[in-house]
Amino acid sequence: MEGSPQKIRLQLSPEAARYARRDAPLDARRMAAGGALPLPPVELATVLFVLLQDPDSEVKAKARESLDSLPEDVAAAVVRGPAHSALLSYLARAYQDRPAALERIALNPQTDDATVAFLATLSHKSVIDLVANNQERMLRCPEIVDALGQNALTGKAAIDRILAFMGIERTEGEIADDLDAAPPPLALEEIDDVQARAALEALLGDDASDIAKELLDETDGEIEESLRGNLHSLIQRMNVMQKIKLARLGN
Repeated sequence: MEGSPQKIRLQLSPEAARYARRDAPLDARRMAAGGALPLPPVELATVLFVLLQDPDSEVKAKARESLDSLPEDVAAAVVRGPAHSALLSYLARAYQDRPAALERIALNPQTDDATVAFLATLSHKSVIDLVANNQERMLRCPEIVDALGQNALTGKAAIDRILAFMGIERTEGEIADDLDAAPPPLALEEIDDVQARAALEALLGDDASDIAKELLDETDGEIEESLRGNLHSLIQRMNVMQKIKLARLGN
């Protein structure tokens, strides 16, 4: 069912599981939530992560405090180790002011693409550079490219590399110049209003500018004229990654 919590499967050793089981004594769970457990770092963090869902409010609060404030050496071992992607996703958000930990999360193959896309929105240049150099992830997850394109810390060199491996060698200025000089690839008379609306929605989605929204709200008799008069302005308001989408969609 859409919107339902996603179930995940966490593997724990028998020693770690005895602290995380729902049927474990409450005193044992509260003790475990304090973080003082004789367990390897990844298992310790996983137990604390499980206890975030404990029915006892004191257990949940203590587990969150312990997990969010793991000592640097323990946290470093967790974020570079074989931790579950759900735990790494949580830590990426909990450790937003710990760039060294975020760098290790960005490099960890266990980290899922959605978490890397989140990392690409943060204000840590070293993290942005690591994400921007992972071509494999960017090719399979367009959200990472979008996040990089909207982050002011993504440098021009990184943007140029992204354009190059995506097969778009031109700079943003050259794309704009070409759009000024070249005729439209498809005459507006060749598409009807429904197709025009669908194309704009598919292209821009939630990132649609105010102009795009106005165009989508136009009456049938006005949409063609509005498109002719405002397409250049719409393009000028796009960020570089939206222009990449436009170039790839329209060839």
